[in-house]
Amino acid sequence: MSDPDRHALDAGSQVLQLAAPPFPEQAQQLFDQGARQYARFTQEGDFESLSTAVAALQRAVELTPDGDPSQGQRLNQLGTVMLEGFRRTGALDDIERAVLAFCCAVQAIPNDNSNKLTVLNNYGISLLKRFERSGSIEDLESSICTQQQALKLIPDGHPQSPAILCNLGSSLLARFEHARNPKDLERAISAY
Repeated sequence: MSDPDRHALDAGSQVLQLAAPPFPEQAQQLFDQGARQYARFTQEGDFESLSTAVAALQRAVELTPDGDPSQGQRLNQLGTVMLEGFRRTGALDDIERAVLAFCCAVQAIPNDNSNKLTVLNNYGISLLKRFERSGSIEDLESSICTQQQALKLIPDGHPQSPAILCNLGSSLLARFEHARNPKDLERAISAY
């Protein structure tokens, strides 16, 4: 990213932070700013951009009224950014916030919405990651249930099917490693 682009991104972030009281388009602008900062982070590895993305996305979610059609998408993006933060730092707070964001996103998106599969998959992944960090068997069981729920919604031949099956296999394998039930191993191999 060039220096002028970086300065424009920083200036835009500052303007949005200073804007008060909220105006009708502010939630979308903050969401867009958060997405740009997250893209900057993924390209450059700049942790300040990740922090800025989190702050912008959290504010966008706060300004989005319940029932707004974009609520689930914004919560999913916030969860994605928090999950990436957890992957980079291992901070328990990041995974807790990612799980909460994905959980709320699942509730906000109707089953007939094509984004539901992505959100369920992300939620299942975040629960598995939290299990790996905390050892909570409830998280592992919820991860498996969430991924199974996604599979029930997925039409035959859907392009996300392999990813969801792979994630389900990972959760089942983790449960096998924890409880040593051979059926979990068989189901994990079948899912892979």
